[in-house]
Amino acid sequence: MRFTCPLGLCPIEEYVPVAVAAEEAGFDAVTCGDSFMYPRESSGTYPYTDDGDRSFIEKFPAVAPEVVMSLWAAATKHITFYTSVYKFPSREPVQVTKMMTSLAVMSGERLKFGIGLSPWEEDFTVFGLRFQDRAKRLEEGVEIMRGLMTGDFFSYEGKHFRFPDIKLNPVPEKPIPILLCGHAEPAMRRAARIGDGWIPHAISSAQAREMIATIRRYRADYGRGAEPFSAVVPLLDAFEPDGYRRAEEFGVTHILTTPWVLYGGSHRSLADKRDGLRRFADEVIAKMG
Repeated sequence: MRFTCPLGLCPIEEYVPVAVAAEEAGFDAVTCGDSFMYPRESSGTYPYTDDGDRSFIEKFPAVAPEVVMSLWAAATKHITFYTSVYKFPSREPVQVTKMMTSLAVMSGERLKFGIGLSPWEEDFTVFGLRFQDRAKRLEEGVEIMRGLMTGDFFSYEGKHFRFPDIKLNPVPEKPIPILLCGHAEPAMRRAARIGDGWIPHAISSAQAREMIATIRRYRADYGRGAEPFSAVVPLLDAFEPDGYRRAEEFGVTHILTTPWVLYGGSHRSLADKRDGLRRFADEVIAKMG
């Protein structure tokens, strides 16, 4: 089992020191979120709170993930970092691929790319895009990214994107792993069909077991059952080695966890965060074998 620490809700000045502390504690990866802007009014309901309230996001600083990961690449030596998750269909995929491949090369290929659809229509209308096209735009974007990551000339003709032969240089020696987000049946099918991994929102162990089994069936249907696949899961009911071992048995490869929250409070000092990471390393990571 490997462990990933999400840093998207840290104060800006803590992004780098907490990532360094996570690396020192033995975490495999750190993640950052993606919030391009905050709309004054939204036509949708925020799906990640019980009452749909999103007001807490308004005053929370959201640095562009490309910038955050560049800082992590410079400040750390071996820890992996990725977006959890990047609103890929609201962006232009050739430009995004150029940024991500450049970052992968400059970081020693420590980047993974977690992507999702986005639940907010405003993430698309602000760019003049149709919210209803987001799933197809994401799928075309993944095709484009994979084509350009070969380093060969590549052209594309799709419903939303088209361009003649172009090539990017440099590109990483190995393609950047692409992890997809989502719980719904279409999202799990999409992750199985075109993804290298899956990042759900916080779920129980029972839900994770069922969903991973479903994704495995879909992957077998698509002829991808033998290919490597990551499941990066924030579990709601496993917080100690035995629970993590059980999760590993049914297919969880990475636990997404915020240690200082486990030990009391979500908005604590930098010293508390470092202490939480070290405590988790002693009480969990060191005992996982």
